[in-house]
Amino acid sequence: MDCRSSKNYDEALDALERRAQQLFDAAYQVVERHWQLVRSMEAKHRGWENMSNLQLRCEKVGNSIRADWCGIKWIGSKAEGTRRSVRIFIAKPKGAHTYTLSKLFAFAKEWEKPMIENTEAQLAAIRREASQLVKAITAVRNVKRGVLRDGTGRDES
Repeated sequence: MDCRSSKNYDEALDALERRAQQLFDAAYQVVERHWQLVRSMEAKHRGWENMSNLQLRCEKVGNSIRADWCGIKWIGSKAEGTRRSVRIFIAKPKGAHTYTLSKLFAFAKEWEKPMIENTEAQLAAIRREASQLVKAITAVRNVKRGVLRDGTGRDES
């Protein structure tokens, strides 16, 4: 077997990238279910004061998956017609895969707190695995480059 062959590395990368896509699809479904529940509950709880002040998005760039929350703050005067919404970035603790619930709950209505907790638990598990997948993809790419460079994986410099 020629150790310079990239076939095995390509197969490993394909498998890892397929899993990354599966995780994104799963995260997207979690986000969609969350929004369906929010819309359903907002229909039952009429009035602007009962509308959710949290937004959730999910996106994939390359093999990186993001599932982020942001808060909505209303500024300006309703009476003067200057009222508008401003998005407030909500940060996860450094190195964490999950948001601090108290930070999310600061923007949440009482009726949505259980939904947020459930949604965030599901997304945290996906973020954790996705983070490990990105590291694995990077590692396999680095090994492949090294093996193809000199046939042994050792850096000749």
